[in-house]
Amino acid sequence: MLPIEVMTGFIILIVTYYLIASERIHRAVAAMIGVSLTIIALKVFNKSLETIFEHVDLNTIILLLSMMMTVTIMEKAGLFEVISWKIMSMSHGSVFLLMFLLSILTGILSAFLDNVTTVLIVGPITLEITKHAKLDPRPFIFSEIFSSNIGGTSTLIGDPPNIIIGTQAHLTFNDFLYNTGPISFFLLLTTPIIMYLLFKGDLESKQISEKILEKIPHEPKNIRLFRESIFVLFLIISLFLTEEYHHIPSSLIALLGASLLLAISRVSATEVIRAVEWPTIVFFIMLFMVIGGVAELGVIDFIALEISKVHLNTYQISLIILWISMFASAFVDNIPYVATMVPTIEKLNAILGIKTNVLYWALSLGGCYGGNGTPIGASANVVLLSLTDRSGCHITWREYLKYGMIVLMITGLVSSIYLLRYL
Repeated sequence: MLPIEVMTGFIILIVTYYLIASERIHRAVAAMIGVSLTIIALKVFNKSLETIFEHVDLNTIILLLSMMMTVTIMEKAGLFEVISWKIMSMSHGSVFLLMFLLSILTGILSAFLDNVTTVLIVGPITLEITKHAKLDPRPFIFSEIFSSNIGGTSTLIGDPPNIIIGTQAHLTFNDFLYNTGPISFFLLLTTPIIMYLLFKGDLESKQISEKILEKIPHEPKNIRLFRESIFVLFLIISLFLTEEYHHIPSSLIALLGASLLLAISRVSATEVIRAVEWPTIVFFIMLFMVIGGVAELGVIDFIALEISKVHLNTYQISLIILWISMFASAFVDNIPYVATMVPTIEKLNAILGIKTNVLYWALSLGGCYGGNGTPIGASANVVLLSLTDRSGCHITWREYLKYGMIVLMITGLVSSIYLLRYL
């Protein structure tokens, strides 16, 4: 029989998750309702209310906020359009090469930007090209969705679940690059090939003329801002990669970059701050408070203790976390799921005496790759499918699942083999 406090905590999580997944109300509002229920429960059981504030991870909030501001300025400079045009010109009219390069571009951008920004940059240009070239946009769209989620898995800042895992588990940018980077790079190279083979009959005889490429913007909107953006981008990436030497946390590196770019550019700070996705920031803050509250009610300790009772070795436990995360993230928002699992894994590591971070890597791979499974598995999926629908090409749930589940299973199987490196 579950203790009443733990049962109440589970009910709060289920209600919060349901409200987020149903999308009947904004997810930030759903998380706020979750916090309200948590406060009531803590008060009823005479628990400390201050603990929910202690669980708000400022590192995650500052990292997200800073990167959002930096990306907004870089967009104004036209940096991403220029990169996209350059990639397209390298295809030399080959449909396969264009799909391959666009997918790689999407994956690389997703490693350093948020996935939604990435697909908002690459997606419209892709749809414009396929429209003029009279190409079926579906294989390009599928490949870019899958590549955005795979590429985002490779770094600390590439996907919100990784930001949560990294900041709470004290993992650096290089830790992710070394552990989730190699497998993500391999899958990023193979995904467009798989998609091309699945759509080969529709694409192999097609070519793209030079006239189509000429219609894509290929000059910076603001040359000075363009150069400043490139300088700051390289500075941020360099500091991320050398974190083990200077020991400046990723969140503060991102803040430094955003502050510098705002200072040297002539972009309105008010305009940039307004462009921040504040509902997302509020969602994260509220979610951390919910997780802190249910942890105080004993939910995290209970889950960790129950898993530890199963007589499995570390690799078997990592596989369970990987596959549960895969399918959970395909159907519910992977952010609240991962936020719940990070403290659970921390407890599990302590109980079982696991010294490596293998369970965190299993959670990262499952939580991020699982987003490819369904149209609602990740925000990038929803945004790019919406853009495609508005362009006149509707992709149904059934059609998406046909390809999304193939990619989910392939990435899951490859990840299962990859986790053997930690034995």
